[in-house]
This record gives sequence, structure tokens and C-alpha cells, in this order.
Amino acid sequence: MLSDILLRAGKIGPEQAKAIKLMRDVQRMKILKVQGDHLRGREHLEDEVSAVEVAVSLAPEVPGESDTKFTEAAALHAGMPFTKIDPVTGEKI
Repeated sequence: MLSDILLRAGKIGPEQAKAIKLMRDVQRMKILKVQGDHLRGREHLEDEVSAVEVAVSLAPEVPGESDTKFTEAAALHAGMPFTKIDPVTGEKI
């Protein structure tokens, strides 16, 4: 689970990991509802909410760029290189 990976990597504390585990499904549905309000008519919307999005939304007190830090920790855990991509240009940062 992502919360365990983030905890072992020191990106979140034990309480944040517990909150993510307990609230991930409810939070995912909240995010889906918000996205659905903006993306009506799109199919497979549930596939468009990543575990990182859920974790970031449940751990807002983590300082800095949480989404980048969380994605980097997941990539390292998977043994994959991490590359940040500019969402506007699509180029490596």
C-alpha cells in the first residue's frame, strides 16, 4: 500500500499513514464526485484518481510538493526512475 511505502520512506508519519488507510476509499469517492462534476460523460472516471492524489488530499500538512515527494517514493519503491514532467510542456523538469 502506498501509505506503508510513504511511511517507510519517511514522507509521512504514523498518524497520517493510519488516516490514509482508514479514509482512502471515502476520499477517492469524494475526489471522483468533484471530478465528475467537471467531467460529466467520461467513462471509467474511477481509473483517473491515483493513490497519490488520495494520499496528498489526506495528508495536506506534509510540507512541500507532496504529490512529487509521494510519486518519487512510489517510483523508488518499485525500482523505477523518477522523472518530473512539466504538465504544460510535457518536458522533463
